[in-house]
Amino acid sequence: MRMAGKIKVTGDVRPEGYLDKMIRDDLIVISERIESLFGPAVNEYQIDWVDFCIGDNPCLSYPPCADHKSVRIQLVGPALENDNFARFQLAHELVHCLSPSGGPNAAIIEEGAATWFQVYHNRKYVHENIVVNDPSYASVLNSYNQLLAHCDNPFGKLRAVEPRAYLFNAETFLEAGIFIKKSFRAHLLKPFSL
Repeated sequence: MRMAGKIKVTGDVRPEGYLDKMIRDDLIVISERIESLFGPAVNEYQIDWVDFCIGDNPCLSYPPCADHKSVRIQLVGPALENDNFARFQLAHELVHCLSPSGGPNAAIIEEGAATWFQVYHNRKYVHENIVVNDPSYASVLNSYNQLLAHCDNPFGKLRAVEPRAYLFNAETFLEAGIFIKKSFRAHLLKPFSL
């Protein structure tokens, strides 16, 4: 993933002891793990900063920048107090950084892959089992787990055919060799909403 030479870290409240250098190191390590699993990032956007802020949900935002397309990762809620929860949210948002759409809604397939990865990453590398409690995210995680029952690494297989997740369509699934019911495929391609 393309990152600024010196990623800005902002926010008045953040986990105690979670220093800028640690956050930048986490960005690099988690990004490498994501790309090794799901394939290389498209690199149309550059991650410029991480913002610890008050808000309802972590997300990507796209602030204007004169010389490139910029992404800001916003971390909220428990991430303001717990560095492991910050890593949990970072892992999710960094999946979206593989191919940022520049817009608000990812498809259920991408949101499910991001939710699956954040749980996987925290269990495997952070050794903390953070449960996905939000019903909307639990639902997309369930959908992704159902897809995993059909094939290994479906998001990686889809991205091998079409690297930009926001361009996935029925043909992408077929070309990737993922043969599922049309109704389930249509569900996975719907925009995610909370």
